Amino acid sequence: MGVTAKATWTTTEFEPPVRVTQHTRGMGYELTESVQLTAVDGGTDMHVVITLLPTSLGGRAFVAMSRGIVERDLRARSQRLRALLEREGPAAR
Repeated sequence: MGVTAKATWTTTEFEPPVRVTQHTRGMGYELTESVQLTAVDGGTDMHVVITLLPTSLGGRAFVAMSRGIVERDLRARSQRLRALLEREGPAAR
């Protein structure tokens, strides 16, 4: 099941390689996602905070139904980031 949505996004905070925060505005919703990476013994911790808010009546339905979509997307992006970090090695962290 795929969902196609038009949206605009802005990077509101960028502190490589530690943190990035993006704000996305789409039809009926606003989403803010903050990702923070922290080097720990033997790896990297990733802390993600996602805030998804409706901005219209239609957006309320979208937000209510989108939890599974957001979780699957986050899981897939986390796996890609992990693979990248593991490929690049400790010097990239």
